[in-house]
Amino acid sequence: MNVTSSLVPIRVDVSSDDKTLRLVETMLFDPTCWPIPLSAPLSLSVEDNVQLFANMILSDCETNGMGRTIRHFTGRLELWTESLQAKLEHQLRQQLWRVVDGYVPKVTTTRAISIRLVLHGITIEEDFLWDPQVPLSVLEFAEDMAKELKLPDEAVVSITTVILEQIHGLAMDTSVDRSMVTPPRKGAWLMETKDYISTIAHIVGQHRPKSH
Repeated sequence: MNVTSSLVPIRVDVSSDDKTLRLVETMLFDPTCWPIPLSAPLSLSVEDNVQLFANMILSDCETNGMGRTIRHFTGRLELWTESLQAKLEHQLRQQLWRVVDGYVPKVTTTRAISIRLVLHGITIEEDFLWDPQVPLSVLEFAEDMAKELKLPDEAVVSITTVILEQIHGLAMDTSVDRSMVTPPRKGAWLMETKDYISTIAHIVGQHRPKSH
């Protein structure tokens, strides 16, 4: 079974009441493996997962925020506010109930994918077409790209996430912060796993998509 075929990107995008803080996070969720198993009454078990995910996101972001950003040291971020947590839970609740109801779109057509990432000082800018009919998983593709660019394992997760977000139709920010980064890396990645597999992704350009 294609491991990444069942993964669903769950994205939250919330801002503090005073607009001084914006939290954007995407997690890859396997609907067959809920952190807190679903049980009756369903509404309560889903709500338990909503609260767990919200707490996990806030904890991770608060920890990361105590480090250094690209430009400066931020210090501790005050994320644990009732308002921010409520906004997170609201967005998570909507998306998790979609999963419960079986609303996971099946992608059957070719999708245009744009990768705009900065990983360990390396800027990755790639545009290609993804064909869901060819039996090569997103994870395998991401692993090959990371290997070609000599990136650590965590890069595989980032690349997999950004591809799955677009496969599932989520809007993407294609801008790249170019401060303190190296020139864009480009390369040729493994596009087939067997002789009978044709091209899985075709590089159509090495430029930022034009805004409409």
